[in-house]
Amino acid sequence: MSKLASVLSVVLALAGASVASAQGEGSISGTVKFDGTAKKPKKLNGSLDGDKFCGPARADQDVFAEDMIVAPETNTMANVLVYIKSGAPKGKAPDKAEVIDQSKCIYRPHVLVVQVGQTLTIKNSDDTMHNIHATPGLNKEFNEGQGKAGMTSDKQFTVPEIGIKVKCDVHAWMGAVLHVVEHPYWSLTKADGKFEIKGLPAGKYTVEAWQEKCAPKSVEITVGDKEAKTQDFSLKLP
Repeated sequence: MSKLASVLSVVLALAGASVASAQGEGSISGTVKFDGTAKKPKKLNGSLDGDKFCGPARADQDVFAEDMIVAPETNTMANVLVYIKSGAPKGKAPDKAEVIDQSKCIYRPHVLVVQVGQTLTIKNSDDTMHNIHATPGLNKEFNEGQGKAGMTSDKQFTVPEIGIKVKCDVHAWMGAVLHVVEHPYWSLTKADGKFEIKGLPAGKYTVEAWQEKCAPKSVEITVGDKEAKTQDFSLKLP
């Protein structure tokens, strides 16, 4: 082996060790609950009825706003982003795109998480005009129309940003929330309020729970090597 090849092999080995050291086996899990009495979700059917396409498309089911989903028996919350706000190593953007779909005049999903540099595919499944209007403060704003079913477009984001509002200027009731993170250490709760962040290397982290209507809450957590930590959150309106 030549001297140059030998040096190169050492460099590659060190690079591999660095990547491996950034991956851990620690975790943080818990449950997010609402601190208060949640109101019944807002019914949107009346807004849709006036639209020639959207009214008939949703005529067979009730449509509710998804900006605050609280399970009535347990007070657990869905659509809460729990993520490492600081202390986590950055990660390579996934090759697989995330998709936000305009389906029966509602954004699906209501909350979406992408990584810096990852592709966001915007899809229109409705045979009517929609426009997806993202209003970030740190990334580039865009407002793009899609006039018929089957249209798609791709976007990427350059910096992390939490809580980007997405709306349709054609249909006022349509809304979604987009989070841009710089690593894979996050979790999005469902109706049971549970979350789990896996693969953490040992270290000290700031962990934040973020929901679009509530005041965010952050805690400091130290995770040991292969340690499983538990941390619950209770969110309330500001």
